[in-house]
Amino acid sequence: MPDFRVIVSDVQTGKAYQVEVSDASANTFVGKTIGSEIDGGTVGLPGYTLKITGGSDNGGFPMRNTLPGSKRRKVLVTGGRGFHPDEGGLRKRRSIRGNEISGDIAQINTAVTKYGSSSVASLLGDEPPEEEVEVEEVVEAAEEAKGASEAVEEAAEADETEEVAESEDAEEQS
Repeated sequence: MPDFRVIVSDVQTGKAYQVEVSDASANTFVGKTIGSEIDGGTVGLPGYTLKITGGSDNGGFPMRNTLPGSKRRKVLVTGGRGFHPDEGGLRKRRSIRGNEISGDIAQINTAVTKYGSSSVASLLGDEPPEEEVEVEEVVEAAEEAKGASEAVEEAAEADETEEVAESEDAEEQS
């Protein structure tokens, strides 16, 4: 059974989320090509539609949408995915994976094309907690704690002074 790491890019917020997919959910990706749209329910986004934008195999070789099939090939490239020339006219032979997803693919890159009812962050569990503690609240709590400790210290001092006064009274009576 193939296991994939699916990167979901939220184009509205500009954030990306990583999701591990295995078993039956992973089988929905096998045989799809770059540019295919899939249901977001396979990665935990019900109501969403995702477009496959690329990926890489277990060796780190990138997928290229112009290369048909799922095998890794050594191709003479002039630019684009897998090679970025420093000067014009430069060509290089690079190992590149085809545009079809197979069991050898480790990472699949996707982008959200159709949004559902709730946010991507809340569904994938990356949303910050709603009740963030304000700095003022922390300062107030610290002052209250300080005030309580001062009150305890004052009470302890008062007890000591009463004991000293009682012992002085006892000495005077004797």
